[in-house]
Amino acid sequence: MHVSFEQAQKIIDAALKKSQETDTQMCIAVVDSGASLKAFARMNNPG
Repeated sequence: MHVSFEQAQKIIDAALKKSQETDTQMCIAVVDSGASLKAFARMNNPG
C-alpha cells in the first residue's frame, strides 16, 4: 500500500497526541507495505 507524505504526517501527529495523553516518550516510524520508511519522529527527552 502506498503511503503519501500527508498520510504519514497525520499518523505521526496522532501518535504524538497519544504519547502526550499517556505521558510517554516515543520514536515513531511510518513505513509502507514494502517496508520503505515514509516518516520518522523522535521525541526529545525532557530536561
